[in-house]
Amino acid sequence: MEGCWQLSTVYDVRDIRTGAITKFRHWQICFDRDGKGREVMRATNGTRCEGTLTGQLSSGKLTMHEPGNLRCDNNSYIYRRDITCSLDAAGRAQCNTYQPETRGRGRATLRRARR
Repeated sequence: MEGCWQLSTVYDVRDIRTGAITKFRHWQICFDRDGKGREVMRATNGTRCEGTLTGQLSSGKLTMHEPGNLRCDNNSYIYRRDITCSLDAAGRAQCNTYQPETRGRGRATLRRARR
């Protein structure tokens, strides 16, 4: 489990109040050997979001859980996500995100990265 994952697609987040879309091109998630992790997201508009999460890698599935909303430096946040990924033949993680609070869903592709 120890190591980092990096976004290899664009990840869109929609503001549920305004409908505005924020595009994230950077999302790095790093875990220690116990599955405790830290994530950093950067949007094309300069917004930076950062927080903790836990993860588990088992039988070709990567699951991640955020303990709460992901806080951003512009006083906004991304609602808490449960993230479930399947590893493809190239070792990329094809991920589905689910936000229980809003029932929001999204997709992203992650790849192994350096710390």
